[in-house]
Amino acid sequence: MLDLTNPTVLKSFIFLNVEAIALILMISLPIFLTSALIFKNVCSLFKHKK
Repeated sequence: MLDLTNPTVLKSFIFLNVEAIALILMISLPIFLTSALIFKNVCSLFKHKK
């Protein structure tokens, strides 16, 4: 178990969390944007067919 009372451990723990969040955002953001674009295109195609 981590000693969260130790300031250096706490700092490194927060830094690791921030890095992990940044990595997740970097990976998920482009995927989300591309899926949104694809969804938009599919919707417009279906509208044009009608």
